[in-house]
Amino acid sequence: MQGFVMILLLCSITMSVVVLSYILLTPLIKQRYSEKGRYYVWLIIVIGFIIPFRPQFEDAIFNITKSKTIK
Repeated sequence: MQGFVMILLLCSITMSVVVLSYILLTPLIKQRYSEKGRYYVWLIIVIGFIIPFRPQFEDAIFNITKSKTIK
């Protein structure tokens, strides 16, 4: 149960960041996209809040390795 609550909290925080970013970018988006397009973006955001689960992939598409810096 605790794992479910943590996933729900993480997804809610992530979606909140997405909403704030979209709100900040709205003046730029308004000039380029129609009201119908912006409506569909909001619809996707709302669905992201309603369905708080994200797919988990075992193998990453890109592997990033951390290298040591030379001093």
